[in-house]
Amino acid sequence: MNRIESFALQSALKIDKPFIHNSFFPITEDKYITFNGGSQGEGKKYHLFQEVISLILPYLEKNHIALYQLGVPGEQTFENCNVLVGATNVNQASYILSQSLMHFGVDGLLNHIASALDKPVVALYSGLPPEVCSPYFSKKGKLVNLSWKDEEHLPSYNENEPSKTINKIKPEEIALNILNLLGIDNDL
Repeated sequence: MNRIESFALQSALKIDKPFIHNSFFPITEDKYITFNGGSQGEGKKYHLFQEVISLILPYLEKNHIALYQLGVPGEQTFENCNVLVGATNVNQASYILSQSLMHFGVDGLLNHIASALDKPVVALYSGLPPEVCSPYFSKKGKLVNLSWKDEEHLPSYNENEPSKTINKIKPEEIALNILNLLGIDNDL
């Protein structure tokens, strides 16, 4: 059961689509995608995003699609992308997401905003399984949830798990799903 369903059940409230007031933020490119690297503790940081960027960048450049990194101050930044970490508030980030082609990143607020805005999302998970905290408002075919699965180990349900299972998700798998959601032919 997704968290939002559990909250609704416990509070006797109906689930309704959220709304965030957008605040304009200037982006110079017409076509772009966004990502966030994770900022909610060490357990939710994916350390292989630079490899993902290196895999998708030639395809994005060929299709004239820019890449923007969103996030909060202090978050790790990556090369070969437009870094807006710490430069936007939630309302501006929502505006940027509303104009983007898609979003990818570690489980967090930006994935849920992108889902509510009907944008394709590739979401990465560590200790919590996607069934519990996946973006709720994504339509079928617009959401890919990725987590490391092992038949011998159950999810830890610890968002700051020391074993860092999020880093066991292959960069190639993430890149392939990003390009597939964008409809870009690739040989990954």
